[in-house]
Amino acid sequence: MNSSFYDDDRFLEIEHKLLELTLVRHSYIRDPQAQRHVREGFDRRLLMMQVSRIFLREQTKREETLGTICWELNVHLNSYYLNLRGALDNLAWALKYEFNLFPEVDEEKSPRRSYSNLFHRKFQELLRRDHSELAEMLFTLASWQTELSNLRDPAAHRIPLTVVAGVISSPEELEEFRRRESLASRPADQLEGHSRSSYLRQAQMAAKYHPLFALSGPTGLNVRQIPVQVAEDHDRFLRVAQATLQELLSFRDS
Repeated sequence: MNSSFYDDDRFLEIEHKLLELTLVRHSYIRDPQAQRHVREGFDRRLLMMQVSRIFLREQTKREETLGTICWELNVHLNSYYLNLRGALDNLAWALKYEFNLFPEVDEEKSPRRSYSNLFHRKFQELLRRDHSELAEMLFTLASWQTELSNLRDPAAHRIPLTVVAGVISSPEELEEFRRRESLASRPADQLEGHSRSSYLRQAQMAAKYHPLFALSGPTGLNVRQIPVQVAEDHDRFLRVAQATLQELLSFRDS
């Protein structure tokens, strides 16, 4: 199991420091729209991400099958990634307003709203003029942003991320799973007073639990380990958030 996902003191400490930083120094941001994206956007999303991450952390430390908790895990997994992408957008808009990047771009109507993206080439070109270190750091994470967008953004795909309820690892387990599953499809008078869902839960118990989630695409399923993937993505997200907020919240006398 990924230690940084389950032993997450470092993640919690950084999250706390980020929220403390925006609470104490938010007045250092001059533009009110930039403040709005930090306080009402980023801060709220970070807290929602923390709730979802902790839920995933606690509920994937198990050996027994998931049962109905699987659907709650699906909610939190998709919520985590939706808010991750949203928080990155909030940081980009805060930079755009505070440093007057793309002044012609309107948040509500402009067809060039896509420019306000931390990883957009034009955005980084403008940022590099006066904030080169931040722009360079974002440039080094371009491949992560591409993978995040292509593989783990529920908003960009027609099918949500899905937690794997259980894994069948042998022909015997598969045979038992199918036997139990078939019981749920019997006529109502043969269900012996049990619900169909109870038989399906019994079928799930024939599988073994592993902390996995699946991404569905035209070419099939792509399976990832929850603790490994979320820990890696969260670590990169926090790096971006730290660097961006430090740039936004550094004290300026001029």
